[in-house]
Amino acid sequence: MSGPRSAAVSCERGPARARQPGGSARRAVLEEALWRRSAHRRKGPPGRRQALHRRRRAARRRALARRGRHLRSVRLPAGRRTGKFRVHRNRPAQARCLGGDGARRSAVGRPCARAGIPGPELRDGVHDAPGEHLGRRRQPAPRPVGLAGRRRVRAALGAGRARILRLVLAESLVLGLLGAGLGLVLAAWMLDAFIAFDPGGIPRLGEITINRWVLAVTLAAALLTTFLSGLAPALQAPHANLIFALREGERGQTGGSTQKRLRSALVMIEVALSLILLVGAGLLVRSFGRLLRVERGFQTENRLVVSVNFPSTYKRERLTDALRRFTDGASALPGVLSSAAVNSRPIVGWDPGMGIGAVGQPDAPGAQVPWAGWRIVTPGYFRTMGIPLLQGRVFADSDVLGKPWRVVISKRVAELLWPGQDPVGRRMAIWKGQGKDTAEVIGVVADQRERGLDSEPTRTVYLPAGGARFSPAEFVLHASSDPARIVPALRSVLAEIDPNLPMSDILRLEEVVTRSLAPRRFNMLLLAAFAGVALVLATTGIYGVLAYSVARRTSEIGVRMALGASRRNILGLVVGQEMRQILAGIALGCLGALGLSRFLTTLLFGVEPADPLTYAGVAALAVVTALLACSVPALRALRVDPVAALRAE
Repeated sequence: MSGPRSAAVSCERGPARARQPGGSARRAVLEEALWRRSAHRRKGPPGRRQALHRRRRAARRRALARRGRHLRSVRLPAGRRTGKFRVHRNRPAQARCLGGDGARRSAVGRPCARAGIPGPELRDGVHDAPGEHLGRRRQPAPRPVGLAGRRRVRAALGAGRARILRLVLAESLVLGLLGAGLGLVLAAWMLDAFIAFDPGGIPRLGEITINRWVLAVTLAAALLTTFLSGLAPALQAPHANLIFALREGERGQTGGSTQKRLRSALVMIEVALSLILLVGAGLLVRSFGRLLRVERGFQTENRLVVSVNFPSTYKRERLTDALRRFTDGASALPGVLSSAAVNSRPIVGWDPGMGIGAVGQPDAPGAQVPWAGWRIVTPGYFRTMGIPLLQGRVFADSDVLGKPWRVVISKRVAELLWPGQDPVGRRMAIWKGQGKDTAEVIGVVADQRERGLDSEPTRTVYLPAGGARFSPAEFVLHASSDPARIVPALRSVLAEIDPNLPMSDILRLEEVVTRSLAPRRFNMLLLAAFAGVALVLATTGIYGVLAYSVARRTSEIGVRMALGASRRNILGLVVGQEMRQILAGIALGCLGALGLSRFLTTLLFGVEPADPLTYAGVAALAVVTALLACSVPALRALRVDPVAALRAE
């Protein structure tokens, strides 16, 4: 403070010389309480140097104890960062404003400032405008000072940028650590649910725990987020023009242009990032829906699959007899419609292949031998699996493997070897390139997706199980109701054939299909969870920014309503400005999603990365969510009382 200003403060001066004008030394006035705690009090503070906030200043005077409440502080000389201001412009302060002789008649010791603005500053501000408020008293109503207002007041009192930076980072650190702790609690709570969606391809997923490495990464993320989120407001601490900075803290203002641009940029970034994740999740959801509705070529309802491991002592004839006895016994059970056996479990089983070709047709020069998978099945397999017969017939009990060779082929094999012709009765080469065997085509069935629902329908050649030897054998049963009820009876049928034969891997065929889709479901749920969290954060951010803006513009809204603005005008003013930022964020998010969705190509089925329906749906969801986030602050703005808002000013 300047020399004359200390006279307005009710304190007595201790032994020291008066402050001389000029000079570049840093000087300070010490309170008596601080002086008594100082190590230099024995020799007297005048002229001694002492570190104050890491900056050494020469103690020129010592102020004795104030009358009334002690202020544990250090009075620093007014420097270039402080300026004079008039009392009637200092709205955040609460003070008794005196002018002319009223200032000389004020009682010594009367509190002259509150809300962090020093009384001498107010007194000098009155002297700067002696013609105003002469002989009058006014006491503005006190107003709450938020975090931004506190930073402005601290800057007005001489706090440097480094100190304000420490203050803001400390506040952000507390919030960041609390958020990290809450995140760890939620992660521990949701860990079991995460493991429950194990797709089967992630090694040691069940051993995942929250260990010290997880805690370290969480702490590092919290500290980094704290630093980045606290750095921007700290660097915006006002120093260049303190009077303007204090006036910007009024409720009728929405902040400087820099703050507005920063808030708008944050809202746009939040919306854009959430939209990118939502587009990715939407593409995966649509892809998964297409997989569930894709034509499989077989039926899964009320189908049961069991595996029986036959030992090597079972020769061909004995194995053929065991397969026939088990299928006949299972079909005779109550509630069982049909049963059959196959050498490989549908969807997830192994897929052997063979070279094929049409007998009598020359091969093209340099052409590769066509390839097809093969299955060994019992006669009732196609009826049990619900595979339609398109042409010819299926196997009978009289059909034996290789005596002679007879096969049933899928539709794709028929179209490959005899396009536009009837393949029934024709002969085809099997295991071409490995042998010279040929087989007669006795029937054509519909295509199946043997390698998974996300794969193309396979070319398949079916061989009769008579005279074949394979193990394990996969038995498929079609029941009239829940197939799990017939499992005990199936064990009894198998025990009659051989008590030592084990029956394992008992699953509904629908479960087999579901497990084959587990990796895609896991990716979809994971990305959907991230997108949901991002949407919640974006919604919360939109609500917070708009609520903050409405709270600061209460007086402006009151003035507009007092001048005749309708509720529709106020609603358009409040929501319209925010929706422009949200729509800009949606546009940026769509552009980012177009560039990043190409990395999801391998995870998509039947959906293009630039699917317009997905983008339109996600954009509509973002707009609706943003409107819901804006609704509460907008309704609050409509309830503003113009008289109360104007009276508060």
